[in-house]
Amino acid sequence: MNGLNSEAEVSGTKTYLALSVVAPAGDQIRAGQKRLEIRKWKPDVLPLRDLLIVQNQQRLSRTGMSEDPAGTVVALVDVVAVREWREDDLTAACATRWTPGWVAWELVNVRPVDHTRFVPARRRLYELELRPPVAPGLPAPSPDGHRVIMLRPDLKNIPAAPFPEGYGIRPMTTDDIGLWTDIQRDAESYFKIADTLFRQEFGEDLEAIQSRCFILTNPKGLGVGTISAWYDNNFHGQRIGRIHWVSVRPSCQRRGLSKAALAYSLKQLAQWHDRCYLVTATARVPAINLYLNFGFVPNLSLPNAAAIWQELSPRLKYPALNL
Repeated sequence: MNGLNSEAEVSGTKTYLALSVVAPAGDQIRAGQKRLEIRKWKPDVLPLRDLLIVQNQQRLSRTGMSEDPAGTVVALVDVVAVREWREDDLTAACATRWTPGWVAWELVNVRPVDHTRFVPARRRLYELELRPPVAPGLPAPSPDGHRVIMLRPDLKNIPAAPFPEGYGIRPMTTDDIGLWTDIQRDAESYFKIADTLFRQEFGEDLEAIQSRCFILTNPKGLGVGTISAWYDNNFHGQRIGRIHWVSVRPSCQRRGLSKAALAYSLKQLAQWHDRCYLVTATARVPAINLYLNFGFVPNLSLPNAAAIWQELSPRLKYPALNL
C-alpha cells in the first residue's frame, strides 16, 4: 500500500495515507531523532510508502475525541517493517519506558515537509486529500503560533519574586483537578481545554502532584492560577526538570503572579534537578519575555528553531539574542 494515490486530482490535490502522533513525536520524527513509532497494532499491508505524519497536541485515545482539527503536517516517511518492540529500542523510539507486547514501526526515508493549513488528526491510519506538501520552510503555526522550547542551563541564581500581598501558592491534590481545569479554561484563549487534560499531562505520576503541582491563591484563598515544577525523563536522553502549565485567570493578571510562581517553582525544581526547560509558543510574547528575564534561553535543537526565533526577536524585550 502506498501513502500517495497514483492518480492526481484535477485540482492538483493527492490522497495520502496519514498517521497522527502527539507532540513532540512529530518534531522528533521530522528531525530524525525518532526512528520507531510504537503502537499496539500493525498495518494491514506493508510497505507503506509516503505515509504522511500529522502532529497534534492531544492524545485522542485518552480524550475520547475521534478527531482533532488542529493537526500539522510535519513529514513523509516510509514504513518498511513492523516488529516486536524490544526493551533496547527506547532511544530509537524516544520513549521513557518499555511495555511488552507492543510493536515497533520502522520509519525510513524521512522527508521533512510543510503544509500551510491545519489538517485533521484522527486515530489509526486514515486518508487525507491535500496539495502535495512543500519542502521545509517554517511549518504552519498552531493557533498560538510556532512551538518553541526554552532551556535554563542551571538552577542557580534564581531571581527573587515575592507574591503580591494576600496572594500565595499551595500544593495541589487530586481533588483540585476540576479547579485546575477551570483555571485553564478561564486563562486559555487559543485552545479548547478538555476535561481529561490534567490526567493526560500528569496522569502517569499522580503521586508527584502534591510536591510538583501548585495552585495560586488570592486573598480569599480561591484558586486563580496554576504552575507545575514537573519533569521529563527523556529530554534528549536525559532526565531534567520542566516548568509546565503556567496559567493565571485574566482577572488576576498583570499583578506579578506568574513571576512569583515561576521563582517559587524554579526553587522547587532545584531540589531534584540541575536544569530545566519549558515549551511555549510565539504568540505568547509576555510569557517569553518573562522566561528570558528568568534565565531561560532558546533551545535550537528542533528544525526551523533558529528561523522561528529570528522572526520572533523584534517583538521581544531581548532583541539581541545569540542565535
